[in-house]
Amino acid sequence: MSFGEHAMKQSLLVLLCVAMGALPSHAENAPQMRVTNPVTGQSTVRSMTPLADLPKSKAVVVSRISDSVFANLYGAIAQADTTRMAPQLPQAMVRGKSLEGAVVGPDGKVSLSVSTSAADRDLTGTIAWALWYVETYGESKIQFSLDPKSANDFAQGNDARYSPAEALKPFSIGRDLYEADMDLKYYALGYERDGANKVRAITSPPPGYRSRLQITADLFAKGIERQSKVMARLWIVCDSVFATTSDKSMRIDSVQVRIHARQMGVTNGNELADIADADTVTALFTHWFQANYFQLAQKHPELEAVVQNAKALAIARWMVSHKAQPDASWAQLLLPTVDSAVISGPAMVRRDTLTRERPNGKDILVVQLAGGVEVGAVLVENRVSDPAPSKGKTAQLQASLSNGKNTLRPLKDDWLKNVRSRKAGGREWTIGADGLPLASVDGAGRKIHYKGTGRHVTAASSVAPNAHASVNRTENGYSLDYQDHDRFLSSRYDVQGRRTDLWEFPARQEIPSSR
Repeated sequence: MSFGEHAMKQSLLVLLCVAMGALPSHAENAPQMRVTNPVTGQSTVRSMTPLADLPKSKAVVVSRISDSVFANLYGAIAQADTTRMAPQLPQAMVRGKSLEGAVVGPDGKVSLSVSTSAADRDLTGTIAWALWYVETYGESKIQFSLDPKSANDFAQGNDARYSPAEALKPFSIGRDLYEADMDLKYYALGYERDGANKVRAITSPPPGYRSRLQITADLFAKGIERQSKVMARLWIVCDSVFATTSDKSMRIDSVQVRIHARQMGVTNGNELADIADADTVTALFTHWFQANYFQLAQKHPELEAVVQNAKALAIARWMVSHKAQPDASWAQLLLPTVDSAVISGPAMVRRDTLTRERPNGKDILVVQLAGGVEVGAVLVENRVSDPAPSKGKTAQLQASLSNGKNTLRPLKDDWLKNVRSRKAGGREWTIGADGLPLASVDGAGRKIHYKGTGRHVTAASSVAPNAHASVNRTENGYSLDYQDHDRFLSSRYDVQGRRTDLWEFPARQEIPSSR
């Protein structure tokens, strides 16, 4: 008899779906559950009951269950994170300076074309993330932005925003977008980074460069008055990738990068909103930055990384549309994770005094910036028939393989089967190709499954005949979800393992029978 059948025999069971929305952090409202009447089919949304509102006897029971289950899985995560083996992932499967396209071989497997130089780097993680993203999110674009903590006081700094957060925040791609955004804003303010999160005034400017302050001074010198206080939103937008494609190959021709700018204002007392096109000074600066983006990218790898991420997304979309992508596990195991994500940024504010010949002799100039980076990477295709190797640009690409200008790296996946076993800490462990545990079994036969980011174990779950439980690492600590015949529990614990919140919801509810 299944769990559901058993419960239906005890009482008329209200069918429960997953908690709606994101799991709440400490001090958020109670998680919600969707309940469906199996007789009428009607659904309602109900909140879980916080521990403080439960009868004392029930509160004691659910607290004991939550803490006991958490202690077991919390300890399992800690043990699993130290029970690892050397990774067996291939190194630099896709290595080069820049992604240039893809070719489907006679065996049906895809190879990537890359340009090479002395500055080659490992692009495996970039293409792996793009394949995973396209499989998961389809055509959706990615965004990163730094938004002021206070619309009325930019000096308080910025909060980092990722969209989709789960697809950017844990990965190096999210860090690339943050770093590129900082380049744009610092150049606007007349600064450049000097390592270790320090900045300095630009002393050796690129050809034609003028900061917003310098542009304003230039205009003042010509008798052109400009605003003394500006709030502007600046965006790096990489929305289109142009490619020549056929059924068997695609070659990237160009990537479009634009710099968008808007004036902002404060509405409703504390909200920022775009209110107008960019002011003249900001428009002149963004025009220069856009015209020189690819030259600047030679000095700032993060600007080049934005372009490579866009190319990778375009290649991945072509591969998926032609069903030429490798096994999904290939991408998942090679995702380029980071140990910590950016959650806030410095204040993007500069205040200057500009002296000139006029009655009061001085202007106080204040520049406040927000904005970010958006990558749509829409694949704009110039469709052609598969050409003979000796014709057109495709032939040049093929011919160049022999002189080292391009190389083709096959995406092999034989290593995915490299699962190993070991005994440690009284458990039999199954270790994945990334060196992290996939599962463990203790002496009593109780099994725990694990998930990781490629660097750390982040979740553990157990399934028993009468219960299911999982613990996940979060930014603020850990979350626990538990279900047995009688109840659903949702709990939060801090990084030290101390419980901060607990909610309960009954698994069974009596419903008046209708006649």
